[in-house]
This record gives sequence, structure tokens and C-alpha cells, in this order.
Amino acid sequence: VLPEHFGALLAGLAWRAMSDMQPDQAVAHVAASKTTILRALAADEAGGGGRALVNVLVLVTSAMRAVRSPRSKEQALLLLLWGAELVADDEVRLQRLVPYVTALIAHDDESPAVRARAIQVLAAILALVRSFPLSEQQLFPHYILPILAAAAGSGPSPPS
Repeated sequence: VLPEHFGALLAGLAWRAMSDMQPDQAVAHVAASKTTILRALAADEAGGGGRALVNVLVLVTSAMRAVRSPRSKEQALLLLLWGAELVADDEVRLQRLVPYVTALIAHDDESPAVRARAIQVLAAILALVRSFPLSEQQLFPHYILPILAAAAGSGPSPPS
């Protein structure tokens, strides 16, 4: 059961994306529906439009785990950035988006294009953050920086 503030339109979007489509198709469907989503969010702003946007982002992150195509992964990353720009809550950015973006950076089997896009999106999302709660004070030294350092060292060896 979806919360009331999710709205009929967004509930339909989620239902179709989760039941009728493969993850790659679900990401493409959400990307193609951005204008519709924005209209629904604007209409539902008083009823919790921000929470509805978080639910859309959860839909994207859920599909992202099973997406196969590098193109779809890049599209999902851009959707997360789109959502990060719209959501007003730094906690959502830090706790719900950053882990999915860094996961794509951390996987050595990801394509270089996906990893590069993930680094770009991570930088853009972090630039949107206005305050870091005390609970997130170790985010950089214990999580983000080690992942970036490992990614920087995992590329092909330069020719001798």
C-alpha cells in the first residue's frame, strides 16, 4: 500500500515500472516521465510532494540494482541527480542517493563510462548538500574517499 501523498499518477507509474517492465525499461520509463512527475509533484506539493519525489527516487534505486545496460545505469544516475536537485533534504541526498552512486564507483566490473558518470553525479550531489549532520561526519574519510582512491587505482596500467 502506497502512502496517500504518493498520488494516483505516481502510484500508477510505480506499479507499471515495477510489475510490467524490466529494470532497464523502468529506468527509461521514469526518465521519459519526468515532466509528468514534476506536474504531479507540483499539484501534490501541499499533500507531501517532497515525500512523493523520494518515493520516485526509491523506485529508481530499486531498479538500478538490477539494471544491466551501461546506458541505463547512466540514465539512472542522471535521474538520481535530477531528484537530488529537486529534493530539499540533505539527509535524503546523503543517506538515500550517495550509497547507490558510490556503489557504481566501487564495482570494478562497471564500465569506465558508468564509473566516470557516477563520479560526476557524486560530485554534483555532494555540491548540493548544505549541511552535514554529526552522524555523517565520517562520510568522507571512511566511505567516499576510500572508494574514490580505489577507483583511481583500478584502471588499466599505463604502458611501460
